[in-house]
Amino acid sequence: MRYFIKKRSSFRIKQLAPFIIFFLAIILVGLIFFGDDSYIRLKAIRAELEQRRSENTTAKKQVDELKKEVANLKKDPRTLEKAARNELGMLRPNEVIFIYKENGSQNGKK
Repeated sequence: MRYFIKKRSSFRIKQLAPFIIFFLAIILVGLIFFGDDSYIRLKAIRAELEQRRSENTTAKKQVDELKKEVANLKKDPRTLEKAARNELGMLRPNEVIFIYKENGSQNGKK
């Protein structure tokens, strides 16, 4: 009698095995696509990495341009004078600046 019961329980496990495997596969696929370390998160991180690399490239170009500008300001006194005039509004001793304010309401009408 014992032998028959053992055989019957193993038959039941054999019947349930495909369902158990299918259920575990569903859980595994769910974790792969929607878990903390999922494929979707990996794609988002890669996209963010590419964006950061692009921003870094732009920032490096700006830094290079600023370095060139600083080098020019150190080397050439004319460039320094031009920057002082344009950005700081500096004048020579005998110069006068006239500032005209445009009236925006006139637009060519009387």
